[in-house]
Amino acid sequence: MKKLIALVLVLICMLSVIGCGGTPAIEAFDITVSYAGWAENVLLGGLNADKMSQNRTQHLPIYKFDTLNDLEQFRQFGDKFAFDGGYDEIPSFNDSVAKYDKAFFDENTLIVVYVPSNSGSYRYGVNNVYCDGKSFCVHVQQINNPKMHTDDMAGWFITIAVPDSMVETCTEFDADLNNIEN
Repeated sequence: MKKLIALVLVLICMLSVIGCGGTPAIEAFDITVSYAGWAENVLLGGLNADKMSQNRTQHLPIYKFDTLNDLEQFRQFGDKFAFDGGYDEIPSFNDSVAKYDKAFFDENTLIVVYVPSNSGSYRYGVNNVYCDGKSFCVHVQQINNPKMHTDDMAGWFITIAVPDSMVETCTEFDADLNNIEN
C-alpha cells in the first residue's frame, strides 16, 4: 500500500512540472498570430508571472482582456512591443485585434499569449487549449523547422477569442511552449 501511495505521489509530482493540463476545450476558437517585436522583459504583468521561473517547462506570458478598455490599456506597452508593424506574412497586432469591438466583449474574452523567439524565421501556433473550469491553459507549438533562419530576435502575439462562459470561473491562467519534433 505504501508503494502504491508513493507511486501516485511521484506521478502527481511529475505531472505538476510538465506544464498545464486538464480537459481539452472543445469549442472552436478564433485564433490569430500577429507580430509583437522583441521585448526584453517578457513578464510585463502576465497572469502567470509566478510560473516564469520554473525551468522544466517554458511558460509564456498570458494576458486576459474582459473589456475593450482592458485591451486599449494593454497598448500602453507600445514602447515594449511593435503593435503597428507586421513581419513577412504575419499581420500587426493592431490589424489582428481591430475586429474586436465593445459588442464582442459583451459575451467574449480575449486571451493573448506572448511568444518570444530567437529568430523571426520561426512560426508558432496553438497546439491545444485546455480548460477545466478552474484553470485555462494554452499550449503553443513551433509549427515550422526551417533549415536556415534569420538571426534577429522576434516575438509573436497569439490571440484567442473565447466565450465568457468558458473562463468566468477560471482563477488560473497559463501558457507554455511545446517543442516540435525534428
